[in-house]
Amino acid sequence: MLTEDLLQPELNRHQSKQWPLHGHRRVQLRGMLQLMNLKPAGKRPQTNTALIFLTFLLAFMATACADSKNVREPEIYLLPQNYTGAVYVVFDVINGQVPEYNGDDRVYRIPESGVLLTQLPMNEGVIEEEKVKFFSISEEGKETELTNHLYSTIHDNAQNRADKNTYLFGVGLGSLDLSDPHCTVFYRGFQVGTKSDIIDSDNYFRLRPYLQNQGIDCNDIGD
Repeated sequence: MLTEDLLQPELNRHQSKQWPLHGHRRVQLRGMLQLMNLKPAGKRPQTNTALIFLTFLLAFMATACADSKNVREPEIYLLPQNYTGAVYVVFDVINGQVPEYNGDDRVYRIPESGVLLTQLPMNEGVIEEEKVKFFSISEEGKETELTNHLYSTIHDNAQNRADKNTYLFGVGLGSLDLSDPHCTVFYRGFQVGTKSDIIDSDNYFRLRPYLQNQGIDCNDIGD
């Protein structure tokens, strides 16, 4: 399983099609609604309430604008047909694959090695799950979408062993530190295969030894 340096997976935390307000924005909105229902007490000037309401409104709008910038670009992962095992997309590699887009969507063409070194920077932010797509692509270019996701531990039992569907397991953002000189490498990683493949860690490998074997160090990683 992908456990080395993996940060908490994102997709399973953001499955809803409509993104909820962040906690601090809910508090601001609740405060504004309360102010709208305030009634004057004695001779309290109405302008004070109006100014407070305006202050909350401007703060809420500023927060909304800031949060709207933290949106991930849509992504398309193209995997070799019948590939099973670990998959990594390593960002900010100076001599990596040149950026590829299909409209507004990033395209990650995963090689047979399972590791794509790309010049693209890390893709941060929230995103709707349907805007991250995975395809198995044949040598003739035929694409088959992979839609089955697993978000929890797979138990080794007969039922799971008998399941021949292909799954994506542990999709998430990760990081690891390299030394001499020191730098941090960011990547997205997951496993793909049947439940049996994932249970048996078929073709699973860690990213750090792979980079070392390829001679990739901090001199190859951009700022």
